[in-house]
Amino acid sequence: MRGEVALLSRNIIIEGKVEKECPPENGNCKEYNYDTFGGHIKAVQGFRNVHIEGAELVHMGQQTDLGRYPLHFHMCHDVDQVGRYDNPPYLRNNAIHDTFARCITIHGTHGVTVQDNVCYKALGHAYFLEDGGEKRTVFDGNLGLGTMKGSLIPTDQGASKGEQFLTDSVIIGESINIGEPHTFYNRTSGKYRTMSRSYSRNVNWPVQGFVVYDGPVYVDNVWFDKFKRTDDYEMGAIGFLLNNKFASATVSTVTRAMFGFDDGIYFRLYSSSDLANAKVVVVRDDIPDTPEYIAGTKIIEVGMILGGTHSYTINFSGKIPRAFMLTGRGIDRMLFLKFLSHKKRLNTTTTDCEGHCPYVQIKLQGGDVTQADCRQRVYPKYQRQQLVAIHGGFGLWGDWSECKDIVACKGYQERSRKCDTPTPQFGGNYCNGSVSEVQACAGC
Repeated sequence: MRGEVALLSRNIIIEGKVEKECPPENGNCKEYNYDTFGGHIKAVQGFRNVHIEGAELVHMGQQTDLGRYPLHFHMCHDVDQVGRYDNPPYLRNNAIHDTFARCITIHGTHGVTVQDNVCYKALGHAYFLEDGGEKRTVFDGNLGLGTMKGSLIPTDQGASKGEQFLTDSVIIGESINIGEPHTFYNRTSGKYRTMSRSYSRNVNWPVQGFVVYDGPVYVDNVWFDKFKRTDDYEMGAIGFLLNNKFASATVSTVTRAMFGFDDGIYFRLYSSSDLANAKVVVVRDDIPDTPEYIAGTKIIEVGMILGGTHSYTINFSGKIPRAFMLTGRGIDRMLFLKFLSHKKRLNTTTTDCEGHCPYVQIKLQGGDVTQADCRQRVYPKYQRQQLVAIHGGFGLWGDWSECKDIVACKGYQERSRKCDTPTPQFGGNYCNGSVSEVQACAGC
């Protein structure tokens, strides 16, 4: 086995002074029996240069107050070429460990490079984009491990219960650090099997880039690469949490996703159970040769593409259940059944349905329950032709904006364009190029 390795020691040490025990004035000694009031370094708007490289930071951050983090850019706005910084700030090759509130926080600051740092044994989010709207911020090659729950904000304890957004990002999957070959026992075949790389979890679980839990979550303009499936294990850029006890929000959406790999698979659903025990078969009608087998106990969720451009057929392998129920959560029509909701869903709808979700309960009164797969009989009549992809094209540039963020008579202005001439459809590629441009301007 081989894992990521990091060196915690550096020649330059920045250390916060702490007490041997938790001082009462900290106000959190019931939660922490040690001092959580350490040092912190904060960059604010107007700095000339900030470049921290090759330093060791220990006992930094404060669990007593917000905004006191080991390394922190606070509301600095544009700090790259957009903000007239010829040498943009960076945090590189630093070892940050045994901290009391995160390791690195970027808040309201655009254009920072955070590269090849290690964060070990930190309370709360290790690498933290505080507003979520920080732009042109590069996180590359950083390592985080030993992260512990904090108490500064609710998400330091667990997942957010509100809406979550991921936009304008790049997610890379498998790295070249594949470790040593991994041998495991395959319960299905009853034999041992060896794969080419180390694997830290159940090999029947796929490697996934972005996992949808409950939500709602919104993913827009994100590039995924290095998630191509292998002979040893499945991979996927976007997926649902396996063994999820809760229903995922039907309003979660993925738009303008881009992929740097092609494994020949249009659509794949994963089950937490072994595929050999599959019970439900789902087929997208325009690609009938790639059926998806889904196993479950009482409830099985099937993700589908909305908008009326695709239809699906569902059948069973093995025996047909004597009674089952189909519920349309977030959809307004179903094949053969004219599955309509009482009220039409709007773009602003944040619940499963406007009012009650429609459902149909089916009970078999007789017949042969072993005749579960009827696709060969129905497809000659109902099969749809595969849709032809329409690739997107940019429209005209809009007008330049007024001069913004003027400092010393210098500012910037921007303009944008849309990928709507035409809009990509049916799996077509999104436009290749920037949707916005920035140029310098004089504000005096």
